[in-house]
This record gives sequence, structure tokens and C-alpha cells, in this order.
Amino acid sequence: MSNTAVSPQERAALLRKALAVQIARTREASDGYGIDRLLLGMKLIHLEQFSEKPLPEFYQDPLFSRSNTWRMSTSQLGNKYFSVGWGAVVDDGIGVCYSYTPKRVQFKVSTRMECPVSADAFAERVRQAILDVCAVLAGPPTARL
Repeated sequence: MSNTAVSPQERAALLRKALAVQIARTREASDGYGIDRLLLGMKLIHLEQFSEKPLPEFYQDPLFSRSNTWRMSTSQLGNKYFSVGWGAVVDDGIGVCYSYTPKRVQFKVSTRMECPVSADAFAERVRQAILDVCAVLAGPPTARL
């Protein structure tokens, strides 16, 4: 968003392209086509049908365990009163809940006491990112005669 070598129009086009991909991936995942769903399904089948045998090596790999540790937990809350929070799911993680309307974006950030990341600092970064996106999508000001 802040690369001045890229024109504002090109940044807006790239943002829209990225959003289209994200929307498609989100739909695929919610329809059960995400790779995480496949791996979870295979693990659950193994645990149900072969519980006496250890999990395959793949599931015991430290990298697999790390990839299933969600340091950021997010949720879109559609409630107009937005009175609930969303917590971190690991000690050193961040919880972010958000809600948006055509005229407003709201979000809350929470961390556990053990987390080395400041919830306030993270929230400020999110706020600035939202402002950056709005500026790119608004485009350059036009002269009024």
C-alpha cells in the first residue's frame, strides 16, 4: 500500500485482485475444500478407525504442529451492537474480532497477559492499514471547477 513506485490506480487494482482471490479461498474453505479440512478429516478418520495405531509421521512432525497453532484468531461479528470480544487461542497469540457496515469498520484486539505483542500497538497498525486501504480505494483527489 505504501510503495510509491506503484501508482495509486495500480495499487487499487492489485488490492481488488487480492480480495477476489481471498473471497474465493474463503468460499472454498467454508465449503470443505481447504487443505486444512482435508488433513483434519484424514486425521480424524485415522483416530476413529485405527485408534490403536500411532498417527502417521506427518501428523507428528513439529512443523505440522506449528502450522496448526493459530497465533492470530479472528472472527467477523455481524451483530450491530458489537458488544462481545474474541480472545486469543494460545498464550502468545492475538484475538481480533471485527464488524463492518458500508459506513463503519469496528474491531477489537485482545491478548493474554503472557503475549509479547501489545494489543494497543497491534490495533493501531490495523487502524492505519484500514486508513491506507481507504486512501488507495478513494483514489487521488479530483479538481472541482
